[in-house]
Parts: sequence; structure tokens; C-alpha cells
Amino acid sequence: MIVSYRQTEDGAEGYATFPLFNTTIELLVNGVVPREHVVQCLEALDAISEDLLESLVAASHRYRESSRRRLRRLGARAQDDVLKHITPIGVTIWPPEGEGTAVSLEFNCDWNHEDGMEWYIRDAAAVYVGPAQGESPWGESSTYSLNYV
Repeated sequence: MIVSYRQTEDGAEGYATFPLFNTTIELLVNGVVPREHVVQCLEALDAISEDLLESLVAASHRYRESSRRRLRRLGARAQDDVLKHITPIGVTIWPPEGEGTAVSLEFNCDWNHEDGMEWYIRDAAAVYVGPAQGESPWGESSTYSLNYV
């Protein structure tokens, strides 16, 4: 869960475990967020269901294939190998808007070194998958550009 945590002028920062990738990632808390809510969001992240993971992998695959076509790099890759080509960088937790949890996860990916990739997960559902935008996962999915969900 939380490995280290310290308050900052703009929120909090630290490190958290990310069991899905068996690693520790940077934790950023954007704004004033109660620590209990941070823990709740990280618990939700640790409990990603198989259905949600399949949805995130499928959207990541669509993003990869679209990026590869734009970059003229062709060649089919299996959808299920997407996780082998991404490396988690960090998780950002945003101030709650109502009930529930929302996180954004940022990744390095081998098909877009410049923009990387971001997943927005809200209330155990994929809201956004695409190039890193740094926006709140509390927005409407239709407002995110290049959304592959």
C-alpha cells in the first residue's frame, strides 16, 4: 500500500506498492485529499477486477495500434502482451467529487516514448486510456481527447 507519504504545499507525495506490476510507484496527491481517501483509492487500485483489467488492456491495445499506424510501424502484436510493453511510473489521486474513488495511472510505453500512456479509473471502471494528459479522472469520458476506452 503506502510505502512513504509526506504532505507538500500542493497536496502530498510518496510511494505506493502496485501489485498488478509487482512494483513500487510514485504517489502524487493533487490538492487537499484526506489520507483515508488516498488509502481507499489505493485499495481500489489493488482490487482491479479481471473484467476491468481486460477493458484496460483492450483499450491500451487500441492506443498502441493507432500510435503504430501513425508512426508507420506495422506488425501485429497480440492484445494480451500489452502489459509486457508498459512500465508504470506513478499514480495520482485527485480530490473526491462525491462518493467513490478515482485515480490516474501514468505509464512509459514502448510505442510512444514522448507521451507515454495514462489510465483513468473511476469507481472500478475504465474512463480513459490514451496518451498522458494529466487531467482529473473525475471528468466525463467524452471530453478526453484520443480516448481509446
